[in-house]
Amino acid sequence: MLEILVLIVALPVIAAIAKGRGASPWVAGLIALGGHVALPMLMVVLFGKTESTLLTAMVVSYVWLALVAAYYRFMVGKGRPQPTGIWSCKNCSYTNKPYALSCGACGKPWESAPDV
Repeated sequence: MLEILVLIVALPVIAAIAKGRGASPWVAGLIALGGHVALPMLMVVLFGKTESTLLTAMVVSYVWLALVAAYYRFMVGKGRPQPTGIWSCKNCSYTNKPYALSCGACGKPWESAPDV
């Protein structure tokens, strides 16, 4: 039950972060879900189905979700110009979060203000 609740919360958050950073939310969600499922299976195959392996596998799968979220939040779009705070889209006037490099509503990339 806990597993399902974690996925219900984590996958949309990871997808939203990826979308805001200009990456594909589908790819981010599939990477997160794939690793979350595959890593525990791999650990059970390699180390056997013991209680300590199952506990370690569960922790590793949660760490995987955190690492994917951190990667999309801090590494994707790192070389692009960054907004310094909350910004409004010039195309649709949607108010975006400071980490978003593209509009959450229309998908238009953030543009810095022209130098005057």
